[in-house]
Amino acid sequence: MPKKKSNFHSDYSIVFWILASLAIAWGILGFYGKPRDSHSAFPISEGDSLGIYLPQRPMTFEGVLAATQEGATFTPFDNSSRAITGNDQVHVWIRIPLENTSEYSQTGIIELKHHWTSLARIFIPSNEATYAIYQNSPSNDPNIQQTPYKIPAFQIQLSAGESKVIYLKLQDAHWVSPKISYWDAPIEFQNTIQSNERFVHIYIGLLIGLFIANLAAYLAFRFKDIGYYLLYLLAAFVINLLNFNAYNSGTLKLAGIHQTALTPDANFFLFHGLLILTACLHLLFVHEFLGRGHLSPRINRTLNWILVSLFALAPMVMFGPGVLLGDHIRLPAISIWLGVTLSVLALGIHAMLKGISQARYLVVANCLLAIFSIRYWFVTLSGQTMEARLLHFWLYAACVEMVILSYALIERFMQTHQEKKQAQAKLLEEARSHAELQSQFNSKLTETVHSRTHELEESNQQKERLIEFLAHDIRTPLNALVSVSSLLARSPGEFSQERLEAFAQQIEGNARGVSELMENLLSWATLRNKRMQFHKQDYLVDDLILEALAMIRTQAQLKSIQLHTQLPRACYVYCDFNAIVSVLRNLLSNAVKFVPEGGSIHLEVAQQNMEVQFSLQDSGTGMQPEQVASIRRQQPITSTRGLDGEYGVGLGFGICFELLSEHQSQLKVDSAPQQGSRFYFSLTSSDLDS
Repeated sequence: MPKKKSNFHSDYSIVFWILASLAIAWGILGFYGKPRDSHSAFPISEGDSLGIYLPQRPMTFEGVLAATQEGATFTPFDNSSRAITGNDQVHVWIRIPLENTSEYSQTGIIELKHHWTSLARIFIPSNEATYAIYQNSPSNDPNIQQTPYKIPAFQIQLSAGESKVIYLKLQDAHWVSPKISYWDAPIEFQNTIQSNERFVHIYIGLLIGLFIANLAAYLAFRFKDIGYYLLYLLAAFVINLLNFNAYNSGTLKLAGIHQTALTPDANFFLFHGLLILTACLHLLFVHEFLGRGHLSPRINRTLNWILVSLFALAPMVMFGPGVLLGDHIRLPAISIWLGVTLSVLALGIHAMLKGISQARYLVVANCLLAIFSIRYWFVTLSGQTMEARLLHFWLYAACVEMVILSYALIERFMQTHQEKKQAQAKLLEEARSHAELQSQFNSKLTETVHSRTHELEESNQQKERLIEFLAHDIRTPLNALVSVSSLLARSPGEFSQERLEAFAQQIEGNARGVSELMENLLSWATLRNKRMQFHKQDYLVDDLILEALAMIRTQAQLKSIQLHTQLPRACYVYCDFNAIVSVLRNLLSNAVKFVPEGGSIHLEVAQQNMEVQFSLQDSGTGMQPEQVASIRRQQPITSTRGLDGEYGVGLGFGICFELLSEHQSQLKVDSAPQQGSRFYFSLTSSDLDS
């Protein structure tokens, strides 16, 4: 399933890159492959020319006519002249002598190319004595009509062979850029205006759509770079609203307003201040979008210093001392914009070389914008006025950039969402695994608790039985010893030799039983406290057997029990000497107790491969089935008296179980009532046998 999703995303990206490449190619070919705006040459009267007049003080139209008649002449004028500045209101008059030399009437449009001018008023002679007056803004004078175009543009009609001298007055607070053009086809001018308005609607709609989409993304993810991008879109919306307000009539209709709230010169400063602010937000967004880790600390500090400087400069241009520069503020503002655009392009290329995937979107998005920004900068540097067509392609490049960057952000959202889902799945898997481990741990802990509880219960039961046995089996032989010794102490001469020997045998038996009991108790306590240390090494089997037999030989002779051994020659086992001797001693002692007088005990040792088996067979009374079952379960059995009343506490077998378990062996038994018993176990053979 993930593989299919990855292939779909890859195909989708390929389609997007194809469309982006086509959009960039269309922008470049569309701008450089078509002619500029279809302006025509002014139909100037033969022998005359355009003239410009800068009066020293504000003058009325009648005053200008009178000054002209008195000899004040208009100097020749062309559109290459730069802006005219002043400390107060600047007034410029342009004389336009027109003549229709054709046989047909002509209608043309005079357009002021610099649309930031505060007041543009045209005087068109209607007859010999009067003039029709039009201006680019509403007027309280009923004799002055407002031009039907929002931009400063005026319609002129010339009959066949007619000539007119038209006067154009330009007025502003600080400067005037007297650049005019002529359209000989009003329908083409109207189509251009309508095309501009459609472009306005599309551009603003695109900005609003991108803003809403990115706002939703910001509310969902709270990424800092998305917040900067929203500010960038908002600044771009305001700046182009101001720019369209100057270049197009459709913007205010779209907003439902019929006149500009701010004067054109105020709009001019706001536009260029916002241009600097937009460049600053653009750089801030890119810096956050690419991340700061791929840049050196020195470059990061430089970028931070540039951002702070631009943030401080923007309001100064919009509202502060920047207004003193007048029209000269255009070149620095456009230069800052171009510098930031090229810097963004350089940061994107640097990030691509560092392997940052999203940098490729930034590079492609800014290529077209950089091309038209350079063109815009050259137009401003040469003192020309930016044509509406160049403005549209510049904004078209901005649209392409915003769409590509929005796609980059959307792709990152998808990637982030996928990573988030994977992280959540991983967390769920880890939680599930942890729960399983916890369940296993709890189950194991429960089993351990139950096992330990069972062991403690068994230990407590053994201790209780031990206390019961000790209370009886120690007290009885000790009482017997006290009674016999008391009789002998009070009247030793009253007993015959036979009776004294019987007393001696009784004292010896009771003392031996207590001694054996104490030895087993000590061994049992040592094993239970885990304090017994085992020292395993190679021992000869003969030595083990002889040591064990030496301890019970006298006891066997008293009951006339025959001890038979069958041992291999030079057989060695790997064991702890004292532990195995203790096992053999307990088994032999137990056998002596339950073998009647004249009986026999056979001790046989046989070697089988890598093991040595010890087997003890007696001719005693045998064992009950429940006792055999307890031994096979490696559980102690209840103590019983021997044939001659020997005492025990049942610890012998328990000690044998513990000692043999340390040698990875078990005590086994075959027995039946009145048929004797056979006990056997195995030990590891020593390497010395080989």
